[in-house]
Amino acid sequence: MEHEVPIKMDRQSAHRETVARYFSTKTDFWEVVYTEENGACSNYMGFNMRRRRDAVLKCLNECQVPGGAVLDVGCGSGALIVAMADMGHSVYGVDISPGMVTKARKCSEEKGLNPERVRLGEVETIPYEDNFFDVITCVGVLEYVCDERVALSELKRIVKADGRIIVTMPNIFKLQNILDPYYWFVRTSKYIFRNKITKKTEATPADGLSQISTNANYTNKRYSYRQLVRILDDSDLVPVGWVGLGYGPFTLCKRKIFSEDFSKKVSDCLERTFKMFLPVVGKYFTNRWVICLKIKEE
Repeated sequence: MEHEVPIKMDRQSAHRETVARYFSTKTDFWEVVYTEENGACSNYMGFNMRRRRDAVLKCLNECQVPGGAVLDVGCGSGALIVAMADMGHSVYGVDISPGMVTKARKCSEEKGLNPERVRLGEVETIPYEDNFFDVITCVGVLEYVCDERVALSELKRIVKADGRIIVTMPNIFKLQNILDPYYWFVRTSKYIFRNKITKKTEATPADGLSQISTNANYTNKRYSYRQLVRILDDSDLVPVGWVGLGYGPFTLCKRKIFSEDFSKKVSDCLERTFKMFLPVVGKYFTNRWVICLKIKEE
């Protein structure tokens, strides 16, 4: 009997497979996180994800392309596709996870949409032709890719010259991280030991499911405001709208200081305060950004 020869993967291929496998294990969670206001998704994360969804849909509405072709990259279980179709758009989806694609197709079919418009694919190689879409949404995706500039270049390829790209990005300097010493001392020490001292160079899909889940090894990345501005500028993309979302929940050594309900109230209060009095400061320390982009004119 012949033995199977293990296939060695480069780090990027291994990372993509790990991300796909991880999200395939989370299909049930992402199916309900946008819709259930109670139960498992009533916590701060569910609250924040719904706020993110609402901000993305608001940006889409402001693009003023009624009936336009809209692609959701990283469409997950299809909740955003359905919401965009309800706004009158011609919707498409793509996701790296086979499990998510199955869920999104089922969701689309149940809502009377064409399930074949949901395809399996990576953000670096999207299976659509050039200059096809009026708007592209890319929600909670770029932090999981190996090279953001490659992904943004692919988004530029398939959007029309006068189209819009709506992305979301998480902030490494959010207040929760800054105020909790665990993040800076324990997490950073573990990262340095793993990547700088031991100099781990090989990656396997089995290596990373827990890392993706907990971000224990900074597998899903975070960005500073200045770093993000530089990435967008290098990619010849210009922000036409930029929204900061959420502050908290605040922790001490990873333990939550406030209840879930009070954390939501604190977040809303800080968001309103920064928006009214210190909008620039608030942009640096928010949890995440929702950014509407256009291609820089030559």
